[in-house]
Amino acid sequence: NNQTFQHALQVGTLGLEGTSEGPIGKSGASYLINYRYAFTTLARKIGLLSVDGDQADFQDVNFKFNFPTKKAGTFSVFGLGLKDKYWNDIVDEEDRETFYDQEYLESRQTMLVSGLSHRIYLGKGWNWNTTAAYSYFKNDGDDKYFDIDFDNNFQSGKDLRPYAVMRQKNQQATFLTALQKRFSNQFTSKVGVTYSEYFFDLRMRKSEALNEPLPEHYLYEADSHTGLLTAYLANSWKWNRYFTFNFGLNVQYFSLNKDKSFEPRAALQWEPNWKNTFSVGYGLHSKMEKMDVYFVKDIETDRFVNKDLKLSKAHHLLASYIHRFNDQLNFRAEAYYQRLFDLPIAVEAGDTYCIINRVDYYVDRALNNDGKGRNYGIDLSLERYMQGGWYGMLNGSLYKAEFQANDGVWYNSRYDRTFAVKVLGGKEWMLGKRKQNVLSVNAKFTLQGGLRYTPADL
Repeated sequence: NNQTFQHALQVGTLGLEGTSEGPIGKSGASYLINYRYAFTTLARKIGLLSVDGDQADFQDVNFKFNFPTKKAGTFSVFGLGLKDKYWNDIVDEEDRETFYDQEYLESRQTMLVSGLSHRIYLGKGWNWNTTAAYSYFKNDGDDKYFDIDFDNNFQSGKDLRPYAVMRQKNQQATFLTALQKRFSNQFTSKVGVTYSEYFFDLRMRKSEALNEPLPEHYLYEADSHTGLLTAYLANSWKWNRYFTFNFGLNVQYFSLNKDKSFEPRAALQWEPNWKNTFSVGYGLHSKMEKMDVYFVKDIETDRFVNKDLKLSKAHHLLASYIHRFNDQLNFRAEAYYQRLFDLPIAVEAGDTYCIINRVDYYVDRALNNDGKGRNYGIDLSLERYMQGGWYGMLNGSLYKAEFQANDGVWYNSRYDRTFAVKVLGGKEWMLGKRKQNVLSVNAKFTLQGGLRYTPADL
């Protein structure tokens, strides 16, 4: 908001949040600052709340400053910082019944992001957007277990023994630029390039088994850098008042192992009238894994066993229908199918590990790209936009998420919740003499299937 100042304070079960925005001088410049602090942290410190089990503290701040000029376009400076900590409460000795009860896990994360962006209208339908950014991410993890007596129902042990120690530092420098041209009211084209250089310092040691001392060698150890180049061409062609066709190509190049991916994408939208819209779309997508995956070491040969992993890929198919009852109420139905391939899976026979099920902060095995996966389902939504201070949404999903391991068998992935139902809504009141203040009350209810885990609890 470059006209007037606005401030907000929000209190919720997740955190305390403050936001401020407004003009900078009279040139049209503006600022926005937001800060959040974990409510559970504050409540625990003042003795208001006692939560057992997994614990989390977080705080973060983000900002953006916007500076428009008369001839040189608009410049923006943005940034974000966060400091998080996660740990689990120690289970009383008499209550320890499983390996998980013997564990104490602590993870500490720090992240800083800063950047500068520029956008300018060049005339005759040309727009140019450029951004340069830098990020720093530090992640330290310590996994400890009490000494375990396997003949005494896990109830022995008073001293924590290190099981895994991880230290990660990641830095990323990114530059992206995109040029868009509006050739006519019917055709728009956009071409862009993004390059990211990743700098990483990774260290990880893990015991061979519980109660065993930490080894001298590292599970993975790397202090290096690599890059990811992405280039794309996207076009939008409005044939007539009923049909719009979007099509383009995305190309990626991963310099660590010289892997390339060519990804066509297309979508067709048919809008026979104001009330109804039909759409179908297809796209090939790829992604790289977290850096530690590529630098798992083989102890005997001292080589990186996963460095040649290709990008994971997926064919995406989507069909959607939107019906507008009026300006405030609409219904949306979406059906989708995703066929995943080149997924990293365990090489060793009998090991059904797949990278899409990753939950630990480390990978400790050799992988290849022989894995497959499939996700499919349908989403239904009924949404009422804000009117008279009221808004609401009812959403339901039915879906499956599966993968194929090296034994050729299809398994449910850990994200296969099968169903999800969400109801949310809220009411706003305008207060004050000039009705410049807003008081809002909002609620959300979610019911969904649980996360799967292995081995099954028979």
